[in-house]
Amino acid sequence: PGPSTTSTASAMTDTPLYIQAGAFGSEANAANLRGRLQGAGIEPIFVRRDEVDGRSLYRVRVGPIGSVAEFDRILEQLRALGIEDAQLAAN
Repeated sequence: PGPSTTSTASAMTDTPLYIQAGAFGSEANAANLRGRLQGAGIEPIFVRRDEVDGRSLYRVRVGPIGSVAEFDRILEQLRALGIEDAQLAAN
């Protein structure tokens, strides 16, 4: 028997994927986007606070996402909500 093959589209990734849906200087704006995404059924969502040039930046992230197919599906959901600049993010 030959080696088994796996569809790369449905294979789990070695590293979890995350989508950054938005980044804000205001925690309230990040919370608003988080609530909007939760209302649309997009999960799991978290807000990550980072310091950039001495200022707080609140990054709204979706993930971890375990497969490329799921990543693509969520990215399409975000675009349907008008979030055109969502992108792959390192956690």
